[in-house]
Amino acid sequence: MNNIYLDYAATTPLSPKVKKAMDPYWSDIFGNPMSMHLFGQKAAEGVEQSRQISSDYFSVQPEEIIFTSGATESNNLVVKGIVSAISLYNKRYIGRVNSPENFTPHIVTSSYEHHCLLNSVKKIVARGLAEATFIEPNRDGIIDPEKVISAIKDNTVLVSIMYVNNEIGTVNDLKTIGEALNNIKIKRKEKAGLIDKEALPIYFHSDLTQGVNFLDCNAKKLNLDLFSMSGHKIYGPKGVGLLGVKKGVIIEKIQQGGDQEFNLRSGTHNVTGIVGLGKALEEVSRNKKIQTKKVASLQKHMAKKLKKRIKNIQINGSMKRRIVNNLNISFK
Repeated sequence: MNNIYLDYAATTPLSPKVKKAMDPYWSDIFGNPMSMHLFGQKAAEGVEQSRQISSDYFSVQPEEIIFTSGATESNNLVVKGIVSAISLYNKRYIGRVNSPENFTPHIVTSSYEHHCLLNSVKKIVARGLAEATFIEPNRDGIIDPEKVISAIKDNTVLVSIMYVNNEIGTVNDLKTIGEALNNIKIKRKEKAGLIDKEALPIYFHSDLTQGVNFLDCNAKKLNLDLFSMSGHKIYGPKGVGLLGVKKGVIIEKIQQGGDQEFNLRSGTHNVTGIVGLGKALEEVSRNKKIQTKKVASLQKHMAKKLKKRIKNIQINGSMKRRIVNNLNISFK
């Protein structure tokens, strides 16, 4: 019997082209990229080339790309790093920031985020370090932008809504949420300026992981301040990912060590993985249109055949706002 793999949302096989790009960095180009000598600088070239590829793909500056071990680390860094930084920021500038002295940061997120983000939020809430509102998806598996915006309070500092749900594959309207948040930022600045104080920041983050293969992930178009992704979802290696951090975002690193990654993510670089991530993004960018059309055709074909051959099945979530590589089905 042939085994058929249908779990690409969980992980993908390593692309042969990605493997080939990674091979020299296992033993030939083995230097630590933080070292000043030739061996280190050759490794650093690989890291910086991948940083440039990544920044081009997400339409941000190279210095706004922070390499991590994956989206789990990136999402933890966003939640814990922003809450910690803004709490400190607020205490340090209590006379200037337009917020009360007993300030507690507030987070708005969805109830169906990946556990790495959801549990990070729940953990800091349980410790009394933040408050949170969890938006439920509608019957089609979509987060309503209006519910997100209506949940924002005066002490909200972070809104985090995933681009594509990793289970049912539904796609959220990040652009609309981001545009509304931009208006809130403007109003906060205007209000703070009237009383000669500094406006409390509010940042928009999204876990883009499931959308990178097939959707437009231009961070500027989506109005994102921060974004996360993992390499192994796009035919890249496991154990590597990135966090996009827009210039000016107030965030603290959550692990102590060296000053790698613009002093935001300590730890020796996973050079081989980072090179693989860059090559994987390069391949996605090159093949996206063709692959999206091909996989969308397969999705349509599979849904049609299943409905014809199996009675009483239900496709969960919207088919109109769904990533092309996902069918989430209940068998009644």
